[in-house]
Amino acid sequence: RVGATRSALVQRPDFHWGLRDAQLRLARRAV
Repeated sequence: RVGATRSALVQRPDFHWGLRDAQLRLARRAV
């Protein structure tokens, strides 16, 4: 179930951009 849920979320553009935004924030913190 978890894998199916994750794949469904990944297909959502808003979720994809949200995840990318989170990664950018973490990158800024690292710097």
